Amino acid sequence: MPPSPDRIETLTREITRLRAGRNLATSQRQQVMLKITEIQLNLANQDKLLAKLDHAVNGNGKPGLVTRVDRIETITSGLTKAVWLLATAAVTAVVKWWIK
Repeated sequence: MPPSPDRIETLTREITRLRAGRNLATSQRQQVMLKITEIQLNLANQDKLLAKLDHAVNGNGKPGLVTRVDRIETITSGLTKAVWLLATAAVTAVVKWWIK
């Protein structure tokens, strides 16, 4: 389940606040809190991206990426066979014309 936009906004505001206070205080604790909050924001953004990718691949009751790729492969296979059939017919016609 993707993180809520509020969670990402809250983490972004917290990072801004901690970065502003970093110049005033050299506390290791505050710097550690900044790094932890930055990591949490990165993970929240990655969860959001992974949720989008999962939705694209698996679909949501609609044809997903897997279904679409399967359809494209089926169409491509049929077109390849048709091209080979036409190429064979053309070569046969040229050979017959050349022999006469």
